[in-house]
Amino acid sequence: MPDNALDLVRGVVRRYMEIADYVVQPDGKIVLHGRLISDAEAVFRPLRADLEALGWTPFLRRASEGVELVVHPGVLARKPARIWINWGLFVLT
Repeated sequence: MPDNALDLVRGVVRRYMEIADYVVQPDGKIVLHGRLISDAEAVFRPLRADLEALGWTPFLRRASEGVELVVHPGVLARKPARIWINWGLFVLT
């Protein structure tokens, strides 16, 4: 992980979350704990877009005290939805 990567990620995340603490794991993941500044639905899409622009993929989940944001190095490719499965199941029922 580049030296300034942690600072860049924390700088982006601070716009969406009050960071209580964070841990950098040996595999390069950054785990941040804190509280979102707004509801998760309003925050996650712009947060994801900002982090993906820097080459990171975020995963957000509830924690006992607020939320936990796990940021993985690299951008995971999104697969297009397979709508035909839904239609096929609909036709079968």
